[in-house]
Amino acid sequence: EGRDYFKKIYVATVSSDDNARLLHIKQDTIEAKRFDVEHNYENNDWWYLDNETIQVDSLDIVLLMIDRINTGHRIMLKENFKHSLMVNDPLGINLTANKKYLLNFGGLTPVSQLINSSEGLDSFIELVGEVVLKPLDSNGGRGLVRVNNASIYFEDRECTYKDGIDEVHLRIEREAMLGMEYLDGVREGDKRIIVCDGKVIATILRKPKGGSWLCNLSMGGTFEIGVEVTSDEVVIIDRVSLDLEDKGIFIYGLDTLFDNKKQKRVLSEINTSNVGGILNPEITTKYVDGLIEYINQRI
Repeated sequence: EGRDYFKKIYVATVSSDDNARLLHIKQDTIEAKRFDVEHNYENNDWWYLDNETIQVDSLDIVLLMIDRINTGHRIMLKENFKHSLMVNDPLGINLTANKKYLLNFGGLTPVSQLINSSEGLDSFIELVGEVVLKPLDSNGGRGLVRVNNASIYFEDRECTYKDGIDEVHLRIEREAMLGMEYLDGVREGDKRIIVCDGKVIATILRKPKGGSWLCNLSMGGTFEIGVEVTSDEVVIIDRVSLDLEDKGIFIYGLDTLFDNKKQKRVLSEINTSNVGGILNPEITTKYVDGLIEYINQRI
């Protein structure tokens, strides 16, 4: 359906020198490969045509699939593509990509607070017992620290509290982190739910590899596609979608975990920058259908 709806489709990367300027200065053109909409996918031949130089103000829609760029980069992208509908809106990503955004959803998440001092960490451990510390601008499980009164885990590297606490304090004092109550239900898997325009298009249950507490696929976790969405998760999705809609966020992913009583699932993560999870043709079709509906409402 997408190939009939879109007249031309281009794919571009900011990793090239020419396009990297889009993150820093005003640009009139972009280097991109044109997607061959006539490609039938029956052969293994490449489905992009040659490089083209195109005017940025000629693009009706720009789909962003970029992570690991900073707030200033997104502001510059918004300026460069100000004549286009941007999905997701870079300014909306700036408001929501930081882990602090989760603090807006108290009651749906594990007990959480911003940790910016060693004293703050000590009091939070006293409150909840075991803590996960998340870097505010990281994803994929990178930089996670798990702390209790006996042990510390730097991702999957374990050490005693005595041997590791100075490094934890140093990290916190260098940059604040989100502290979140550790839930042992993580061993049952975290569920990534992909939501387009308020509608669920995919679910992926990710489980940690043996002996690990990290479910991220980049950390060796396994996954199962198409697991059921619970009533607890429907409540979470409705509340998060309502807030994200006002910020120009069309597609996002959220993660849920079982609470420590294993009675309900709670919100542990929101991803609006580079969602992933478009893993098979059925999910892709739902994504494109939702995208077309979203575009029709706004153009």
